[in-house]
Amino acid sequence: MKIAISSNKSLAHITGHAGKASHFLVFQAEPNQEPQLVEQVTLPKDMTFHEYYANTSTAPHPLDGTELIITTSAGANFQQKVTARGIRLVITDETDPVTAIKRFFAGTLTLLESHDKGR
Repeated sequence: MKIAISSNKSLAHITGHAGKASHFLVFQAEPNQEPQLVEQVTLPKDMTFHEYYANTSTAPHPLDGTELIITTSAGANFQQKVTARGIRLVITDETDPVTAIKRFFAGTLTLLESHDKGR
């Protein structure tokens, strides 16, 4: 499974505001196996999901093929955008990428709702 983690410039922790995130850690991961970092993606501003969908939503995106995005915060609009691309979104309070992936597969990852849920 290809999993993208929203991060900051340090590429060390899971961060929020996934729609405006320009840094992602991309892992290949399967249950009961150690997640493998396969790519560090830095998106130009026009390719962040916030800007990308303001311009076009049909052109290829660098995170196409990702099955799951893990972040610490995202809005319902972002969730709709990635779901339309076939990507599942998980919002959590876990900040360590490998721990989050392992806990996701174990079913023990704390799941949060989008920050504008119900608006």
